[in-house]
Amino acid sequence: MAKRLNRSLKSVQMKSMKLGIVKGRKLTRKSIINDFYFHKWSHNMAYILGFILADGCIIKTKNKNQLILSFCIARFDKCILEFIRNEISPNRKIYNSQTIKNKTLCYDCHLEFPSKILCTKLMQLGIRPRKTGKEILPKIPTKYKYSFLQGLFDGDGCITKSKCGQYKFSICSSNEKFLFNLKKYYQNKGWVFYPKSGYGTWGMSSYKDIIWIFNKLYRNVKVILDRKFVKFPNGNY
Repeated sequence: MAKRLNRSLKSVQMKSMKLGIVKGRKLTRKSIINDFYFHKWSHNMAYILGFILADGCIIKTKNKNQLILSFCIARFDKCILEFIRNEISPNRKIYNSQTIKNKTLCYDCHLEFPSKILCTKLMQLGIRPRKTGKEILPKIPTKYKYSFLQGLFDGDGCITKSKCGQYKFSICSSNEKFLFNLKKYYQNKGWVFYPKSGYGTWGMSSYKDIIWIFNKLYRNVKVILDRKFVKFPNGNY
């Protein structure tokens, strides 16, 4: 942060303490977070923004003096958290855990970024605390719209193939308006199915559309979730 602002580390620390961003905590290089990561658009930033909308969350501490960007995902998708960590704070530690969900042992991994500046910018982009069911499609520069969609897909999407060989691409959400906005923003491709209760989906199932979305998604971001990538008709390296 000090280098970006062209200030000394001590002056940044003192200003941060004055603003209540940190309280008496030294800003050592080992704990440095790129607080301004979401202030500048890039393909990687757009991907991470999409993934946060799907699988990330902003936590407010009890005294509301701290905001934390937090992730908890299945351990077999750990490569995504490694990618996010390397983009925002390379020395940040990813923690592993085991939990029992519906009588099944699950292996998870966790990553957190305590940063008021980082989270405040995310909220300006439409990522709210307790966002489930209240998702907002951010205003994404056209150049980065499919990188954002790739992140959203890696978090809340799936690609399947039926026994008769038909493919289906889909992204789920409990917010009907959000799904229709997705469809509209991405050239009105596909369809939206939203039941009276539960989660709805925006999807496409024509082979032409499946190839179209594949070619749009995997072009610019430096991370690929293999387990989804290989399920596409031409998903091979």
